[in-house]
Amino acid sequence: GGHATGHEEEDDALVGGLYGLAAGRLFCGESMFSARGNGSKVALLGACRWLHRHGFPLLDAQLESAHLRTLGARVTTRDTFLARVRQLVDLAGIEGRWNMPDGPLYARDLVRPDGAAGPQ
Repeated sequence: GGHATGHEEEDDALVGGLYGLAAGRLFCGESMFSARGNGSKVALLGACRWLHRHGFPLLDAQLESAHLRTLGARVTTRDTFLARVRQLVDLAGIEGRWNMPDGPLYARDLVRPDGAAGPQ
């Protein structure tokens, strides 16, 4: 079993979002959107922070892109990825309904002082 969830980021207005599927402690991103410039980056970063705080060590973004590399995404071999997937899906996930994030999270709080997206 698993959960499907969506996540949106706001900064006085919707800036972007994503949805995906969780199985055990693995989260697979399925689709992202931007309502404003870099909105999907902000949503992905917010989701990654929430997932990390809640014990999800991996977000599968599915495809390599320059867009994802700006956020620290890394490519792995298929064998390494499949071994990690097998390990993570066997771990207990979050039961019941869950929301991402825990309370308000604003785009302006996810951007470094130099204006780039990424961990502060």
